[in-house]
Amino acid sequence: IGKNTIVVTGNGVLGNYISDTRVIYRLKLPVSVTEEKIGVNGGTVRLDDRDGDLENDSRIEIEQGTLEKEVVVKIINLDGDTPIYGNIPSYEIFIDGKEHYRFKKKIRIVLSYRNLNVKESDEDKLKIFYWDGIKWQLVGGEVNKTKKIVSAYTNHVSKYAVMVLPALKD
Repeated sequence: IGKNTIVVTGNGVLGNYISDTRVIYRLKLPVSVTEEKIGVNGGTVRLDDRDGDLENDSRIEIEQGTLEKEVVVKIINLDGDTPIYGNIPSYEIFIDGKEHYRFKKKIRIVLSYRNLNVKESDEDKLKIFYWDGIKWQLVGGEVNKTKKIVSAYTNHVSKYAVMVLPALKD
């Protein structure tokens, strides 16, 4: 849920001081959601984009020995209509309902960018970022242009997005 507070101040018609405060809430509506149990033997949780090709779907791959017990993995694809995260499509990942979770070993996150409006010349610059509560932080990633996916390894869950890596200034 996003919360924006707007304060309007000024002088009224009679010259008197006027102040009005409005709070606007925006609900982030998921495009798609998936939830599965994964145990100590590991597994893959896919976010079905309903195009019939599972290899191109966004997913989390958890290796054997990464988890100490069975957990519920939930992936939510948000449409980007949220000012909190910069109006970009993002993915929220939860483990047993927790927004933040650290793994013993790294997991592989694969995110589709088929629905992003990305110039062909920028595809090689695509990377996965996570939201630290203040700004987007680089995770990294490898691009597969044929499948339109970016994959990276991380040891925690959070909010993730695929973005073009900005050019470094000299």
